[in-house]
Amino acid sequence: MRKRFLSMILAMAILAGTCGIALAADEMGGATRKGLKSYGKITYQNGGDAVVVDSADFYMLADRLDLFKRGVADQLTAINTYFTTEDGISLKTEQDIRVAHTKPSGENAVDPLEVDFDTLLEGIAASQSVPADVSAAKEDNLSAGTAAWVDGHLIIGTGGDNQRHYQNGYEEGAAAGSGRGYSSGDVVNNGNYTTTYTVPEDMKDVIVYYYGPDNASISFTPAAQYQVLMRVGHQIDGDHTGYRVCNFLYLPDLKAGTVINYNGFVTHLWYK
Repeated sequence: MRKRFLSMILAMAILAGTCGIALAADEMGGATRKGLKSYGKITYQNGGDAVVVDSADFYMLADRLDLFKRGVADQLTAINTYFTTEDGISLKTEQDIRVAHTKPSGENAVDPLEVDFDTLLEGIAASQSVPADVSAAKEDNLSAGTAAWVDGHLIIGTGGDNQRHYQNGYEEGAAAGSGRGYSSGDVVNNGNYTTTYTVPEDMKDVIVYYYGPDNASISFTPAAQYQVLMRVGHQIDGDHTGYRVCNFLYLPDLKAGTVINYNGFVTHLWYK
């Protein structure tokens, strides 16, 4: 009795599993099942031996294949891999279908459930491949500590390219800027509180420093546009008691002959 009860449970479990597979296959259209034309059951009897060929077995296998296809298709979509009739990675198993890493338009998209099984497997391999018109990344191309799959191989970034670009930029920038930095600062104040200064030569990227009381002023003849970089006030003790304001001005350029008029003390000009 117990053996019969266990046999019934086993049979029900097998039946439930088969029905579950069939239902899952029906939900996705049963692409492989649709291609089968077998039906019925044949039993070959030879004495006490018997061989049974049942079409239901074929449909169960087809449903399992369709279930596997659905899982593969979902995984390929998750990693942005698609079958298409547009440009992409060529396949050996199917000349009219290619693999792309960008989602194709509707009319060019190929349902992975409709492709042959060997084409689907080749698509899995191509999911880690790089198109022929794109250079495959190498370790130095990736930032240090990052990783990527390239043509089926996992590569770990070393940051080599970043380091080389930084070094090249540093060296080339230093070489290009050598001798082209700001001057040490021309001393222009002659000791008078109210005075003028005539620019002796053309100057680029000029920084003017002047200071004086809060009402100290500065102007340029001919007029020149300038920007106040910094304005700082502080208390002066000792012989120069009172409140003083220090000013840093920036001018893109100053032409030779320009007259600086100031009511205060202009002490330095820096320029390139």
